Amino acid sequence: FTNHIKWYPETDKSRSSLLRTSLWIGFTLCAIFYFLPIVLQLTGNEQHKSNPNRRMIGSGRLGVAVQGVRETIPGWEDHFVIASGHRYLTAWLAFELPDQPRVYRVGDDTIHSQYELWPEPWADGRAGQNAIFINPGKEATPPGFISEGFDEVRRIDTVEVLFGNGPREYTIFQCLNLTGPVRELKDDHD
Repeated sequence: FTNHIKWYPETDKSRSSLLRTSLWIGFTLCAIFYFLPIVLQLTGNEQHKSNPNRRMIGSGRLGVAVQGVRETIPGWEDHFVIASGHRYLTAWLAFELPDQPRVYRVGDDTIHSQYELWPEPWADGRAGQNAIFINPGKEATPPGFISEGFDEVRRIDTVEVLFGNGPREYTIFQCLNLTGPVRELKDDHD
């Protein structure tokens, strides 16, 4: 439009054609992005690879499943929430649990997302408090750094949630009395 593209004809008609084509392409892409997930859901194909929201399908189900287990624990309202695994799990729990708690992501001491910028529970003043720990997979015991950070850790339940790319299992533990840091520190000599 400012005559900076030398290979494109500089007539008003060609510029008008370029504008119409650009708007049509932009509208089409927006329509695909916003309406394709709705069409795929209505046709029962929400897990199709072309769905741009496929990665998020199931995050609400995860929140409902974890909340259902949380509510079976006496005094669950006073338990803070810890998650391990991918940062998606931490984000899904932080946004999908009804009370939208601060969810601490533990597992190593490297920064992968904003959840590692927060201090871990011990450094955040949670000493002596209880937690609910959500771990990906169907594990009978929690990772060692969780067991070492609490007086007692109990396996409560395992939930299976259907996501856009298939089912995933998560094990939920109740952790009693935080007594130390709950981060797995990597050896600097590796």
